[in-house]
Formats: sequence, structure tokens, C-alpha cells
Amino acid sequence: MRVFFTRCIALWRIITWKKLFNLLLLWFQYILSALSGRYIRTARIHSIAIEPCNICQLHCPECPSGNGSLQRAKGMISPSLFYDIIDTTSPYLTNLTLYFQGEPFLHPSIIDMISYAVKKNIYVNTSTNAQCITPELATSIVNTRLHRIIISMDGLTQTDYAQYRIGGSLQRTLDAINLLNKAKKEHHSSFPHIEVQCLILSTTENHLKDIRSLALAAGADSVTFKSAQFYHLQSELMPQKKHSNNRYEHTAQGEIIRKASRRRACYRAWNSIVITWDGKVVPCCFDKDAQYTYSTWNGDFWRKMNSNNNYKNLLSTLLKNRKSIPMCNNCNV
Repeated sequence: MRVFFTRCIALWRIITWKKLFNLLLLWFQYILSALSGRYIRTARIHSIAIEPCNICQLHCPECPSGNGSLQRAKGMISPSLFYDIIDTTSPYLTNLTLYFQGEPFLHPSIIDMISYAVKKNIYVNTSTNAQCITPELATSIVNTRLHRIIISMDGLTQTDYAQYRIGGSLQRTLDAINLLNKAKKEHHSSFPHIEVQCLILSTTENHLKDIRSLALAAGADSVTFKSAQFYHLQSELMPQKKHSNNRYEHTAQGEIIRKASRRRACYRAWNSIVITWDGKVVPCCFDKDAQYTYSTWNGDFWRKMNSNNNYKNLLSTLLKNRKSIPMCNNCNV
């Protein structure tokens, strides 16, 4: 309940009448379009994910950035591009996710970018493996007033943790949570909300309660468990038990198959976009290699987004036949 109220207070501070009207219009036009199967849209998106960099120091086996299968060039976003995106979209933006592929805190300007976005009255969150967080960085993060930080902690012991977070340290993760919590107390701050996120894997599924207890004891505000995305369905890390949010299932014949998408249309692609470090605008976080690029970021794209042919065509397809889009077939939303 405390988590809910904290987020409500944060959103209340950043909402404006323009943003509220746009949100209502966006939702109304989505419902109208989903029911009719026709693209009906004048509202702006309200959420953006920006990729600070697609470089990571870990080698997670089911992550394209970590396992080396990512086909895009490696790099870091230029601060000038980041500031242009924020300046252009902030009148309508309620949410900014500073993460896509890679480890955000490897970017040398990440603190400045977080601070800039927060001062533009946007709800800002990011996700990290926490291996970079030092006492000094923890203090800097708290001082930015970042709203939420998601910390990956996929294991109860170092042995289990290292099977997925290859090259990472569970103790360093726990220390990072403690450092952030300590910095919050020292600066009398409620932010960032520290959310520990654990992937449900064969190495974690039998220890979920203990992982929750360990994270909360280290200073986390909340703990969530997330269905892992697998590119190799025969992976030893595939969970064996049934979980409500698992995107895979075991057949009677012993095969592992992806569950069918629950929804015909997709509100995520309707209300948000993802922007890669080099400015490619893509539909969502499942487009790892930017295969469905709408455009390269510029102010003209933002002004004419709703009439952009690539944008219109993809959203129209999502309204009518979502299963025909390959990247959607591994999504459990």
C-alpha cells in the first residue's frame, strides 16, 4: 500500500491538465480503434523508453546484449540527442524509462540525464544489475530524485545467481541495495523507490519467499517476480513449475511451447515508443535489433508521428492481427 501511495504522489506532482487530457484521449482512441479494428488517433504517446547504452559488463545467457547476439552496433547515446528528446516530448510525457538493452550506469552522463528529466516533471525509472553502484554513486542517484530503480537479483546464493548473471556478484547487488537505502535515509528522501526484480528461473522458482526476505532485509522497498524471456526453449534455466505469469508451458508430450498472447491489440505499442542509443524509434522493448524501426528521431517525426506510414501500418496490424508480427509471439502482455 505504501508503494502505491508513493507512486501516486509522484504522479500527482508531474501531471498537468494537458497531460491528463492527452492520457484520456489516448485511452479513448485506443478503445475505439481496438473495437473497430481501424486506426483512429490524434493523441500523443505519454511514455518513452530511452536506451542510454547497449553495452553491459555481464553475460546473461538469454540477453542479446549479454550473450553477444545483439546485431545492432554498440554505443552510448549522446547527451545532446537525449536532451532534444526530453525537450520535445516533455509537455506530454508522464513516464520515462531509462533502459532498453545494456547497463544504464555505464553511461558517464547518466546522473545528469536523470536529473534533467526529473526537473522536466517526468516520472523517471531505470533498471540496473547494480554492479556499478558505489557509495558515491548511490548518493548521486538519490540526489537526482529518480523515482524508481529496478535492481535485478536473480538468485538466493552466489552459485544460483551466477548461473544467469554471469560475471556478477550477488553480494555486490545486496550492498548496492543497502547503499541506496542508506543514502535515502541520510538525505531524508522517499526516492528512488527501490524495487528488486527476480526472474523466475529453474534456479529461483523454489526460493521465491527467501529471495523476497533477503531483498527486503537489504533495504528494498518492494520485490517483484518476472517471467523470463527465453530464446533457447531447452535452456536448463527454464522454470519447471507452473507460474501465473510464465510465458511458456509444458505440453503433455514434454515439449515447451510459448503461450498464446492474451490480447488481440497492444496498448503498450499504442501509448509508448522505445528510442535506441543512436536514435532509432521502435515500437517496444521486444524489438531488440530495431527491425521495426519507425524512423530516426527528429522533431519532425514527433510532430507527424500519427501520420507516419511505418507507425500507422504497424499499429493497424496490431489492431487486426497481432500474431502476424514475429516479435509479438514471445510477449506475455
